[in-house]
Amino acid sequence: MAKKWNLPKPSRTELWWRNALALFICAAFPLFFATALWAQGNAQSSVNLAAHAHGDGWQTGSVKTWSATGQLTVYRYDKDGGQSQDTFPVTVLHQAGPSGGGAQGDKLQRLIFKAPEAPPASAGPSQPVSVNIFSFDRLLTREGTDGTNQWHSAGPLSTQASGHPQRFIESQTNRSLEALFNFQKHGKNLKDVTADILAQDPGDSAPGNSDTSGHAHTIPSFAAAKNKHVIEMGGTSNKKLGIDTDATRYYIDDSTSMVTRMEFDYDSATDPFSKQPLALTEVYEFSDYRDVPVAPPNPFSTKPSGSSAGAGATVKFPFRIDRYDTGQLVESLVFTQVVLNQNLRPENFRK
Repeated sequence: MAKKWNLPKPSRTELWWRNALALFICAAFPLFFATALWAQGNAQSSVNLAAHAHGDGWQTGSVKTWSATGQLTVYRYDKDGGQSQDTFPVTVLHQAGPSGGGAQGDKLQRLIFKAPEAPPASAGPSQPVSVNIFSFDRLLTREGTDGTNQWHSAGPLSTQASGHPQRFIESQTNRSLEALFNFQKHGKNLKDVTADILAQDPGDSAPGNSDTSGHAHTIPSFAAAKNKHVIEMGGTSNKKLGIDTDATRYYIDDSTSMVTRMEFDYDSATDPFSKQPLALTEVYEFSDYRDVPVAPPNPFSTKPSGSSAGAGATVKFPFRIDRYDTGQLVESLVFTQVVLNQNLRPENFRK
């Protein structure tokens, strides 16, 4: 005969607490689910507004390639904090991958050339001999990808891209603004992390963007997030010491919907005092946005200027990109010319 358990009956107070807990769980779960859906929807709404502000061509696939020429300024710092800089002519080439811009299949090449020689002091008022500063016999380095392999090449020597070259390649391919605008096409997830970034504010007045020596530093994330929506794309699949190195954060201006900043944590270190993980962050600040024609004007077109489908369509392109590593300015890219949908060939993307 089975043993009969004589369990004590719960008191009226215990029943009340059990019912209250059950009701709380039933109410909290839908609220939590709705909040998650709202956050995702809010992030998508912010990105869609930004994509439209930057030009519909980035989402529709109208922009197949782009090439930009200008100058690259590289900043260096000695052990005493002294700063020096060198400026080089530069060309950047980009071709969208088969699934659209902003994916691993994108092709990229950054060509850095020798700086033009200054005329000798004895030359007087005469003009220096004109040279083509973008000729290949003046080429110093290549940093790029053919959609599969990445490289950092100097002359006949070529290595797998790592460090600064690799992170620059990522900033113009799978972490680029095109990647953000085409997140759905590439199966990426979005999350609004504005509140998380603003919560990092220690409560003191936000510091400026230079130290006591006058060296340029980017402002902290919490200060940059003011009057912005910070949207995080991707992440959660590659963590080191608690730092998510797959996630990329984009700062979208509340009033203009333009992306002013992009950042990602590429590595981490352990704080020697708190023993907590410390993120090593790369930041790209975008400015001097200009309208660039999607295609050369067609004199026979009947489409009105500015039409999204006509030859007058344009997209916004940042003509200045300042790059910071762990807060310190390391590069400035300033373009003088940007051309979209140029006929680029496979040999443009080689080691």
